[in-house]
Amino acid sequence: MRLKAIAWCCGAALTLIGCTVDQSPGQLYQAGKPLGFAAYKAGATPETIKRDDLNCTIEATQRVPQNTQIRTTPTYAVPGRSYCRQIGGQTRCSITPPVIYGGNTYSYDANAGLRRAAKNQCMADLGYRPALIPPCAEGITPQHLKSPGKGFPRLTRETCFIASESQYFIGEP
Repeated sequence: MRLKAIAWCCGAALTLIGCTVDQSPGQLYQAGKPLGFAAYKAGATPETIKRDDLNCTIEATQRVPQNTQIRTTPTYAVPGRSYCRQIGGQTRCSITPPVIYGGNTYSYDANAGLRRAAKNQCMADLGYRPALIPPCAEGITPQHLKSPGKGFPRLTRETCFIASESQYFIGEP
């Protein structure tokens, strides 16, 4: 019963706070790799995380508006060449035209990095921190993990995670 809150919290938080993995929690657990979070806060629930993430996104967008810049890639040319050869009494020539590379126009948001930093600072001000949680030792089951009840548990040296393909649990054995 005490693990129910952790299971649903973690599943929702994975998508909401940008878990920093290229693999699923289940794949990481099987490989013995840590589960990473861009933002982790003890006691946070899916509702809290979603609200804080949205509020920080809005605040960062208002503080650091989009600054679209248009640029063109450099151009360079490979000069054309002519090749001539004698066949009998005739001269035959072929010409390769010059080729121009580059000159492509693109746009980008010059403030994207600053806006991301402003959002990260906002989340940090609310108590969120990056976290890497190691997998639990072999033989530990979800029933062995201590759970705080609702929300993410406080991180300690003993905190670990257990995962299947559909859910994961965070706690202390």
